[in-house]
Amino acid sequence: MSEWPIYPDEGGLVPVPSTPSAPPERVVAPQSPAELAQFYAAIGQTPGNPMVFSVGSGSLRKTGMWVVSPFLLIEGGLGSLLLDFQRASAQSSVIGIEVNGGMGEMVLVLPNGWGADISSVRAGYGFRQSSVADHPVEGFPFLYIRGRMTFGSLRIRYPRRSDERRLARELRHEQRHQPAALR
Repeated sequence: MSEWPIYPDEGGLVPVPSTPSAPPERVVAPQSPAELAQFYAAIGQTPGNPMVFSVGSGSLRKTGMWVVSPFLLIEGGLGSLLLDFQRASAQSSVIGIEVNGGMGEMVLVLPNGWGADISSVRAGYGFRQSSVADHPVEGFPFLYIRGRMTFGSLRIRYPRRSDERRLARELRHEQRHQPAALR
């Protein structure tokens, strides 16, 4: 993959990280490849090698501890995708996500405090739904999501009780299976 695909945005807003001496400001989302490059240069990032999640007709779940790169590319097919960010650590305060949805379902579970903007996701016959804050709590990551959903769905939400129970099971499992020297 030589270049990250560019889709025209629909005028969503993207936060620009502030310096300690300046208050945060808001800018219009990038509208062209050149503007996108300027935006990423301003935050000191480059979309050169995104982390790619691709779902065909099966399902893909990313849970547990993982490192979130500054750029994610999510390609949907007929299957379902779950990205659980509860135990993830972000490399950047702004995470750019490009979605190209097919007919399946994409669910992103964000920890409390994180924020996401989906105003630049176009929905054909599919739909997009976000129940998370548009702006993160100070010091937490912000997900800028853009792209398109053809027939599928994109849901972004905070953890439910079932997610918290699954997380507790994972933690118990990890504690039981860690080497005795680390206990």
